[in-house]
Amino acid sequence: MSGQHHNARDRIAPIQRRKKIIRAKEMPDETGLAMRSIWEQVSEGTLPAPIQIGPRAVGWLADEIEAWREEKRRERDLRLAGGVLRDDLKDAQALPRRQRGRPRKDDTSIDAFK
Repeated sequence: MSGQHHNARDRIAPIQRRKKIIRAKEMPDETGLAMRSIWEQVSEGTLPAPIQIGPRAVGWLADEIEAWREEKRRERDLRLAGGVLRDDLKDAQALPRRQRGRPRKDDTSIDAFK
């Protein structure tokens, strides 16, 4: 009998997830992005736009965020499999990388100013 109870719960769970609204403060945990990046991606159209849920409150539909996550997984899998997106990854790797840490004072930089 308990097996039937779990099956009924499993059928309801996807319906509840579709109706869930993710508030702005929860979005960094849901996406792994900082709020600034979230809003940038919304304005670029690469992340679903939020819905207005109050005069000063917005939220994202959980099923739209889940679809966004799945799209990101597919993009990753294509890159790893050598698919179409592999060239995009090579282009990103060819870009110059910013040095990490504090700039060091070395003798060559001092000589340039003499």
